[in-house]
Amino acid sequence: MDVRLVIHRGLTFTLALAVSLVPVGGLLALAWPRLSDQLDADELGALIVAVVAVGILIPLTRDAAGRLLDRYVYRTRVNYQRTLREASEALTRVLDLKVLLQFVNYTVATSTNSEGAAVYLQAGTSEPGPRLRRAIAEKRHAQSHFDTPEAAPEEIIAALTQTKDLLLTDEIAHERPTIARERLHEALSRLNWALVLPLISEARVIGAIVVGPKLSGDPFYPQDLDLLMTLANQAGVAVKNAQLYAQVLLANEHLNNIVSTIESGSWRSTRAGRSPSSTGPRRS
Repeated sequence: MDVRLVIHRGLTFTLALAVSLVPVGGLLALAWPRLSDQLDADELGALIVAVVAVGILIPLTRDAAGRLLDRYVYRTRVNYQRTLREASEALTRVLDLKVLLQFVNYTVATSTNSEGAAVYLQAGTSEPGPRLRRAIAEKRHAQSHFDTPEAAPEEIIAALTQTKDLLLTDEIAHERPTIARERLHEALSRLNWALVLPLISEARVIGAIVVGPKLSGDPFYPQDLDLLMTLANQAGVAVKNAQLYAQVLLANEHLNNIVSTIESGSWRSTRAGRSPSSTGPRRS
């Protein structure tokens, strides 16, 4: 049991209860002279108990109503520990890059209930400079402005390469304005990217996970950021392992093709080098 979580929830409930009882107590104080004249002592006691009970039930009914309405609106409650545990198990056993990217993208999009998510991976080294190309993308709302171009903007790549940390559009908007940060914020806003998470392996940025705004309009809370950053750190290692595994499979396939070609050529050479044997010595 997390003691800090229990204390936090207890203090929250107590504070909400106290705040809800303050106006009730004020109304009772104002109406007390008239109530004492009109009601008996037993009736006054029952009224006070009823008012206090209503005040106590206000926070509980508020939370219950919120959970009920959450089924019909976009806000969701995520079990962060369970999500992270299931993601860790999957990321350690999946070596197929395509399946891995689908899992990462789906987990990010559903855990945040965002307008969409996408994964960008580093392009081949033949191109000059770092390049992040779209590997997979999902747009979860038909009318969303969440955009996923084929290549990530240079401003975002430069910021990820420099900081190796997440980029939160709302925070960048409140930073000290510089030319570079203004261009970065403009690029993020243009694509409607609320959050960008770096995929890091061996201290190098090999990709990025981009997340659109939440469908509920809520910001990304610290719990969301902790979950997503932990997931991105694990995904960076998993993606690198999947890429290496794919290279090993490709090399083995190429080697098998070479061996098959050599064996086939040797067999043909042997067949061609054989001369038809005669059935016996020639007679003159």
